[in-house]
Amino acid sequence: MDEIRYPSTRKTPATPTAPENFTGVRLASPASLGYRGRMILSGVYTLPEEEAARIDEQLHRALVAVVTIGGSEAVWNPFREAVLFGDDEERPGWMRRGYFHFDAFPDRVELFPGEYYAMVSLGRFLSNSIRIRVR
Repeated sequence: MDEIRYPSTRKTPATPTAPENFTGVRLASPASLGYRGRMILSGVYTLPEEEAARIDEQLHRALVAVVTIGGSEAVWNPFREAVLFGDDEERPGWMRRGYFHFDAFPDRVELFPGEYYAMVSLGRFLSNSIRIRVR
C-alpha cells in the first residue's frame, strides 16, 4: 500500500462510513493512542451540490478543524496550503462527496496525555464530536 501523506483526500480503511442518503460531515479517529503517536483525524462529507456551491469550489479548503484538551483549543484549516485537484471530490451532479485525513498536530513529536475532543465544520455543517485519549 502507498504511504499516505497528510493532509490527504483519499478514501482509506480509516475513513468513517456514512449512512445512505447522508448529508453532512462525519469524523473518526482511533479512540486512544500513545503520547508519541500521531493524532490522525479522518472523515467524509456529502453535501448537495446547491449547498456546496455556496461554500467553496474546493470544499476541502473550507474544512475547519477544532481540537480541545482541557481549556486549550486549536482551530485551523488543515487544507489551506494543500494542492487540490478537481478529482479530489466525487461530483455526480447532484452532490459532492469528499474524504479527508490530516494530522492534528503535525509539528509535535509528543502529545500531552489526556482527553482530547475533535470536530470539523464545513459551512453550516458540523461533524460529530469525537473523544481521543492520549496515554
